[in-house]
Amino acid sequence: MLIIKIVLVEIVLLLLYVFVLRRWFSFWGSTPEERAMKMPEDEIVKNPFIDMTHAITIHAPPEAVFPWFRQLGQGRGGFYSYDWLERLFGFGIHNVYHIDPKLQDIKGGDHIRLHKNRMGATVLALEENKKMVIGMDSRDLHEDRKYFIPVAKGMFIAGFWSFTLLQQPDGSTRLIERWKIEWSAGNPILNMLLVFGFELPSFIMELRMLRVIKMLCEGTPPDKLGIL
Repeated sequence: MLIIKIVLVEIVLLLLYVFVLRRWFSFWGSTPEERAMKMPEDEIVKNPFIDMTHAITIHAPPEAVFPWFRQLGQGRGGFYSYDWLERLFGFGIHNVYHIDPKLQDIKGGDHIRLHKNRMGATVLALEENKKMVIGMDSRDLHEDRKYFIPVAKGMFIAGFWSFTLLQQPDGSTRLIERWKIEWSAGNPILNMLLVFGFELPSFIMELRMLRVIKMLCEGTPPDKLGIL
């Protein structure tokens, strides 16, 4: 009887995660229209295992928001999230809480580092004050670059992370963050573990990122951002 009760509890928790918690953090802040919005980068990932669209309103024009994305990257401006946690896990990321002209030179095709070992992703699209897309596809790699996720021979992984800025009638900016990842079908249990183990931690980091960018754009001094 005890084993049956444990199994039932696990099933209930799994259902709550899939149908309540996962739906909440996968679409945090976004409207149904924003989630359904077709974007050019969607063509990169045909059958995503992971599919998230988040959004936030920033009370500043797009030209005040976009420079923060131009300086993304390890060894550059960081990712405006919990950099102390990223350093704890060896990523070597230090956030820069001001717009640095020396870090604004990013362009399409550049490699953005996510880790101090130079692993990262490629800038797939850069439309000034409107959109930035970074991503990778293990079927189309540059030999002189390191990518974040190694895959076995015959397998593949592809994904993107995009930031779309939409100016609103009142002068504010609607920032839509979207990312999708797909990989070769494999062990269903492993697939499930990858999804559950990657989605929620990523959301926690991304939520901090969106909120920090919003606060910086709206004039919050860096020393007032807080650790949490």
